[in-house]
Amino acid sequence: MRLYHSVLSPFSRKVRAAAVLLGLRERLVLETGEPGVIPDVVKRINPLGKIPVLVLDDGRVLYDSPVIAAYLDHVAGGGLIPVGEGRFEALRLEALGDGLAEAAVLWRRLGVQGESDAVKAHVWSGIERGVAALEEDVPSGEVHVGTIAIVCALEYLILRGIWAEWPERYPKLGAWFAEMGRMPCLAATRAA
Repeated sequence: MRLYHSVLSPFSRKVRAAAVLLGLRERLVLETGEPGVIPDVVKRINPLGKIPVLVLDDGRVLYDSPVIAAYLDHVAGGGLIPVGEGRFEALRLEALGDGLAEAAVLWRRLGVQGESDAVKAHVWSGIERGVAALEEDVPSGEVHVGTIAIVCALEYLILRGIWAEWPERYPKLGAWFAEMGRMPCLAATRAA
């Protein structure tokens, strides 16, 4: 399987962390793109022109991190997405993590593109509300698709200088984030 990704992308990191957790990392050929640059091959195989993109051995193409993560979970026979009632909590957290990551990526782009103050305020308030909600209801220490997505989004806020101070403002979440970041699948995929 060939994974087109970027080291700094929170969505790409989520997929790489899932592969490590599931013991599938060695089955992936990583095609690493330059941060902020979408390779032409990705634009040809993903109509949205976004990473990550997974090309399966039979040539089929999967895109968007939730689909790729679910596929990897299927290949491994489970271990990333819980079954039963726990599944919905994991998927809810994945949606929150992905939404935070989308807002953070958009925030960076808005800074470059000079959007209106109203648009910037709307995006920023979503980031703040998402992090505040996590402080009020800190996830469990279980490693699954949802907690991986949350860690990747929160680390992206720090890594890209969007909101490096959030752990001080939200100490319960900051302590959880530090503990989760030591998990092998997340430690192994942290951007240097």
